[in-house]
Amino acid sequence: MKHKIILLVVCILSVLHYGCIRDIEEIVGDLSGMVTDYQNNEPLQGATVTIDPTGKSFNTGSDGRYEFLNLEPKTYTVTIDKANYVVEKKTIFVEVGKDNKLDVSLRKSF
Repeated sequence: MKHKIILLVVCILSVLHYGCIRDIEEIVGDLSGMVTDYQNNEPLQGATVTIDPTGKSFNTGSDGRYEFLNLEPKTYTVTIDKANYVVEKKTIFVEVGKDNKLDVSLRKSF
């Protein structure tokens, strides 16, 4: 009888634990994308992607990709900057439980 009660308590705690984790995961969203050259569509390495109001920044790698995880659901201003390119500013609403995508092509400055 004692083992059945312990097993029941463990089962209940497991359900509560995993249910709570699931609820936490669903209150945030992610933002990711790729930065490319407008003329040749090649990925741009070393572009700085900044999101406001958090002020977080990410420098793109050789694949031109960036990623911001666990963002509150709201509207963000995304600034993409790279030497010899025109700065781009975009707005996006980050939705809960989604990997929100924002790909950007930068034009060279003259």
